[in-house]
This record gives sequence, C-alpha cells and structure tokens, in this order.
Amino acid sequence: MANSNFLLRSISDHSATITMLTKAEIKPRPPFKFLNLWAEKEDFLPMVHATWMEEADGPILQLTTKLRRIKKKLKEFHLLHSSHITRRVEEARKEWGKCQIDLDANPTNAGLGMQERKLAHQYNQLLSDEESYFRQKSRIQWYHHHSAPPARQNGSRLFSKPPKQAPQQQQAKSTPLSS
Repeated sequence: MANSNFLLRSISDHSATITMLTKAEIKPRPPFKFLNLWAEKEDFLPMVHATWMEEADGPILQLTTKLRRIKKKLKEFHLLHSSHITRRVEEARKEWGKCQIDLDANPTNAGLGMQERKLAHQYNQLLSDEESYFRQKSRIQWYHHHSAPPARQNGSRLFSKPPKQAPQQQQAKSTPLSS
C-alpha cells in the first residue's frame, strides 16, 4: 500500500513527492490441525480410504497430491462434523429441551418419544465431541507452555528443569522442650 503527498512547487514547475510505502497486512493461513475426534466418526476411515485410492499423477507427485486431496476432504469433514462445536452443542441442547417439553405435553405420542431419544443421542455425541476438542486443545496449549525453548548462557544450554538430584534422607531430631 502506498500513500503519496505532493509538496508545493517552489522555483521549478515540478513538485516533489513524498511516498510512504507500508506493508499490506496479509494474514497467514492458520495451520492445518487434525482433530482426534474425527477418527471416532464412522465415515472417517471410508472417506480417507476412498480419497487415498484415487489415482495421482507420477510417482514423485503421488504422495503430495494424495495428501493435498485428503487435507481438502478433512476440511470438508470438519465443516460437517466439528466446526463451531460449542454453538452446535448449545443448539442441540435447546432443540432437545423443546422436544422434552412437547413430550411432556403429549406423553403418549410415540413419534415424539423416538425423536426425543434421537435428539438426546445427538446432544450427547456433540457434547462428547466438544469435550474431545477442548481436551486436545488444552493438551496442545500445555505442551507449548511447558516446552519453551531452552535458555542459552555463555554458549551452553541451560534447560528450564534442574537435573534430578538424589533424595536426601532427612532424620527427625527430637529436641526436649524447655519450660
């Protein structure tokens, strides 16, 4: 991005220009993250297998082409199963609650009973997926927090944890109380 200012003319019929160049802020793409909860879905392995078995050009490009295809399919899989998981859990809870109210008003309706069980199952599955997502996220954050790069001092590495020392035996000394 550029911003130009033209100065007033003085002696010549030309005017000086001051141009400020700034870097355009390009947001980097977020890195691809595999969510462990995907592997628990029934349609995960068939999707990966079908994508991997598709033909790819040339022996050298075969691996990268297949990995790129799987990445694309996993992004689609994420949109279908785990995107906006917290919002989806809340929506499922509300929908299940509405169905429970309808079932309380009409307890003999077998269709509502089946729908209530189905919505309860969906809610519990989404709740489990959300828990898995946040468990994985917290583990990653813990790992990054506790695996900071080691400090350097005088060209040698000093690690954040001191070396383990042998435990020292402590003996309790009894001292008489003075009155």
